[in-house]
Amino acid sequence: MVDDLHWATAPTVLLLRHLLTQLGDDRLLVVGTFRDGDVDPAHPLRDLLAEVRPLRTTTVLEPDVLTEVDVARLVSTVAPAASISRAALVAEAVCRETAGNPFFAAELLRHLSDTGQIEQDLTSVVPVPVADVVTQRLAQLVPGAVDLLRFAAVLGASFSVDLLAAVAGGRADDALDVLDVLEGVARAGLVRELGVDQFEFVHAIVRTALLDGMTASRKARAHRSAAEALEARGADQFDELAHHWQMAGADDHAIEYLLRAADRDMGALAFESAKARYDRVIELLNHNVRAETHTRAKAWLGLAAARRSLFDPAFKDAAVRAARLARTARDPLLMAEAATLGTWLGTNSFWVAEAPDTEMIELCEDTLGLLPERSPLRVRLLAALASHHTFSPSRERRVALIAEANRLAAELGDTQMLVDVLHAEFVCLWEPATLDRREQIARDLGRLARATGDARLSFLAGFFAAECLLERGDLDGCEARLEQLEPTVRAMHDEQNEFLVQRLRLTIDILRSEPGAQQRVDELFQRFGALLVDAEGTWMIQTALLAYQAGVLGDLVGSLQSMTTGPQARMWAAGLAVALWWSGDHAGAEEVLDRPDDLPRNYFWLAVQQALAEVAVGLGRHDHCRSLFDQLWEFRGRISVTGGGSSSFGLLSRTLGLLALELGNMDTAIELLTEAKEQADRLGARLDGVSARRSLATALRAAGRADGAGDLLAEAAAVAESQGFGREAMLIGEIQAQCR
Repeated sequence: MVDDLHWATAPTVLLLRHLLTQLGDDRLLVVGTFRDGDVDPAHPLRDLLAEVRPLRTTTVLEPDVLTEVDVARLVSTVAPAASISRAALVAEAVCRETAGNPFFAAELLRHLSDTGQIEQDLTSVVPVPVADVVTQRLAQLVPGAVDLLRFAAVLGASFSVDLLAAVAGGRADDALDVLDVLEGVARAGLVRELGVDQFEFVHAIVRTALLDGMTASRKARAHRSAAEALEARGADQFDELAHHWQMAGADDHAIEYLLRAADRDMGALAFESAKARYDRVIELLNHNVRAETHTRAKAWLGLAAARRSLFDPAFKDAAVRAARLARTARDPLLMAEAATLGTWLGTNSFWVAEAPDTEMIELCEDTLGLLPERSPLRVRLLAALASHHTFSPSRERRVALIAEANRLAAELGDTQMLVDVLHAEFVCLWEPATLDRREQIARDLGRLARATGDARLSFLAGFFAAECLLERGDLDGCEARLEQLEPTVRAMHDEQNEFLVQRLRLTIDILRSEPGAQQRVDELFQRFGALLVDAEGTWMIQTALLAYQAGVLGDLVGSLQSMTTGPQARMWAAGLAVALWWSGDHAGAEEVLDRPDDLPRNYFWLAVQQALAEVAVGLGRHDHCRSLFDQLWEFRGRISVTGGGSSSFGLLSRTLGLLALELGNMDTAIELLTEAKEQADRLGARLDGVSARRSLATALRAAGRADGAGDLLAEAAAVAESQGFGREAMLIGEIQAQCR
């Protein structure tokens, strides 16, 4: 009996009708389930069910796609003698080859039944009859249908009626003629309707059979027709256009559309996709000796931008390649883009400008010579050139470049230009003496961010403000500002910005000697080490600071020596000097101390001078102590913070107090160390608090004011013991022993 018929689509009805013609009266077949009252009188099953005689069993099938269970039941119907395991094997093979398509499944089962192969191994015989089925069905179509379907196959797995009509040209006068043909093909089970004027092939086998029946020349012509039809419609389907033009043998057109698709990806922040497309363009260009140098420059420029956005350091190589091609093409616009690529809106510039890039500097200067005096591009170039000079010794050059960029941006009145210049000024003139100006820049960027709604600019303004707050010694304010940035970071899905926030928070934790800091430093590196170039350097410097607090920095002499080459050698050399002194190599420490002071006043300078001050005090080098005291005095009350917040060497008042103590200026030393002790207690900077107490006790005793010195030492000893400040605990113990 047929009980509870539901609904069925055309492919299912086709399958049912086919099986009814093949099976005996006592075979089963029921498709789906529905209540009899719901059956539309015009439903395709109405007439079909009239053909069904009483059946012995019931099988339930899905209407569009058959599962292995469905096919296994059909196998048992076609071959009742087949075992359950054999039915399952047949079902697996049939579904694998037909993707559950009812029409192909039915034809395969018929073929396997007729040939007796249901009882045989199906591994090699299944694909052949499916292709044969398609060929037979195509041969039965009305004249002209196969040619139309071949154009459709060129368009893809799915296609629109209008586009197919346009591509077919004279083979179909209008879309209605095409639609008539497609509806007939759909009844034959080769295509199906997806929606209004949208069709698709029922299986990849159908499309493959059609394409295999075309010569290479006809395929190329069909692809050209498809590309021209898309262009005539004004379509922005760049990938499809690139594909069709490439298949038509017109690589120049394919490259053009791939570049447009990649540029669109960049605008949509789809950087991985953009990178893949630029790579493909460059691959095509490598096989096209006639390609213009201008086009090659654009492709390498795009690849550099995509890599940079993915924080891939290899972007620099692509940028240099783009710059060389742009210079060869003598294209000032492309030269300017390549020249400015190394610096961009974002804190990523911290690690990009780690050393003067002479090639990019020369490119900026050459391009400036080609541009009119009031060209807007000059603003970006001047800002980029200043940024490239961040680590150059000549501060005057940076100041002059920024001044010119500011003047021109003001004259042109362009907001984005102003943003570029403010950003460049913050980075390239980031030094202790510019804190007031940098705080103003952070406020100006914040105002522009609110006016434009630019999330990147909002993050940049907030992060710069947080850095300035930390330098001022306002740790709570810094943490509050970082907390405010969290929603922006989450919304941007920018791992670089997330890294910067977490790194600055870790610097605060280290400054406060929070428990578990080393574990969090390790976790930060594990998460971002493979992604961001700056992650490894951050791990090294933060690990060194924790070793400094624990009093074991002397154990890291070998590691620090390996870091004293390259653009940041002077910074690492200062840490090496401390480690050498602690390890007992006073001669080595003194050699570092006596090197020429060639470090520009950038965002490493303050921390480096503090480290050198400790060595000068330890070695009793009064010449260096006097020079360092004079240089650091104007920054009294500050906290040193390196660029991007990767590290801090603590309170300047403590360092100044140590220098004053060594120089024998007891009143100044007591004043500074008392200030440092109170500031450290207020901020929770435990190591600075212990060191300040120890040194203050020494200064009080030297000044003949020993009252209270014992209490200071006792307080310092207790904290040093509880926090694991090994070297401080040792030094405090030595002083206490002298007092007994």
